[in-house]
Parts: sequence; structure tokens; C-alpha cells
Amino acid sequence: MNPPAVAVSCALVPPVPPVLVAPAVNGSDPAWIDCTCLVNCLVDDTWPQTLRVWATPLEAAAIATSQPTLPQVLGSAVRGGAIHTGDSGWLDGSRFTTPAAPSQIAEVVVFVGAIDVANQRAYQVGVYTDVNGEPGTLVAVTAPGTLVVSNTWNHLAVAPGAIRLNPATPYWLIYNTNGTTATVNNLRYTFGPCCDRGVRSVRAVPYGTWPTVFRGAARTGQTFSIYATLVPQR
Repeated sequence: MNPPAVAVSCALVPPVPPVLVAPAVNGSDPAWIDCTCLVNCLVDDTWPQTLRVWATPLEAAAIATSQPTLPQVLGSAVRGGAIHTGDSGWLDGSRFTTPAAPSQIAEVVVFVGAIDVANQRAYQVGVYTDVNGEPGTLVAVTAPGTLVVSNTWNHLAVAPGAIRLNPATPYWLIYNTNGTTATVNNLRYTFGPCCDRGVRSVRAVPYGTWPTVFRGAARTGQTFSIYATLVPQR
């Protein structure tokens, strides 16, 4: 008969499997411990997830207190079921709300389909304020990144403190890229009810050009596979 499960936040990160913890400590009976994994859990990109480890209550407390606080995610860390088209030379993105504490962006991550030839894989992500459900004023833009691998997540580091965000505030993560055709460098997305999830600029915007005010947004039901990893402000 298994002992009861104990809920702790273990912050486990793959590819490690559930951990078999050492034998009982101080005569305490071990128990199954449910550990919540907040980000980067498994290959199916569904977060959070629960992993189960075998530990004593004493060990469970040690696990819970010794693990660092994982970064939070602003955006959609879900591999969308469809691939967008024509992202190159346009501004596309979705709206997300920051957590309750002040934060800053540590990296931005995008899931794209097929990528273009070398030198045509550049991309950037801009952060815009929200004004009545549409992108407003430009907050910041990442440095240029390069899409390295097709059909997967591509990561772009952000300098510490370069993009600071207010707590509990909606922002838009907007993507632009320099592909040469409509079939490359495109974000994946999930589709929901129109029309408060995603936007596309109503006119073409050359790669590397970021208007200080987002003028003209066509609303869509698309939640793009784009997110920012957040860490506390220092």
C-alpha cells in the first residue's frame, strides 16, 4: 500500500526522469512526492506537469527549499497545431499578461516551421503596450537573432535588464523576420475565438523596422507560439 502523496514544488527540468530519492531519514516513512515542473518539462511542451518521486517528508522539505525559483513564462509555450504564412516583412503577435511581480525578459522563444536559406533567417521580437485590446506603444525590441532549426523552438537571449515589464499588465509580443517567401520563417499558432488573441499589421513592415506606435492592427483568433522567459527585476 503506497503512502499518501505530498505536494511540493520541485522545479524539475528534463531530461532527468522522476528522481528516486535516498532511503528514509531519521526513521520517517517515505512517501510519493508530487513535484510540479513549471517550464521546459517534456517534449510535448505542455506545462506545468507533475512528476512523482519517492521521498521522506524530511527529504521532501529539502527538495522544496533547495530548488531555485524557476523563471516564469509570458506567452504561449505550446507548439501550435497550425503554421502561419507570410510572416516575413509583416508584424504578427499575440497578447499576454505578466505575473503579479515586476519582471524582466531573459530570453524570447519562437516556434517556427520551415526556415529559409542562410542570411534569410533573421528575426526580432518587439514588445508593445496594450491599448484597448490592440498593440500600442513600442516598449523595446530584442537584438537580431537567427533561426537555427526548423520545426522547433528557437531561443534568443536578452541582455539582463534590457526589457523590464510592469506586473499584472498586458503586453503584445510581436514577431518579424526576413524570409524571402511566404512559406518560410513562419510561427506556429493555435486558433481560438476571433478576435482578441492575435494581430497582424495591416500593411507590410520591412524587417528591422519597428514603429514606435503600432498603427493598424488586423485582429485574429490566433495565439502564436511565442513566449518570453521572465526573471525577477534586479
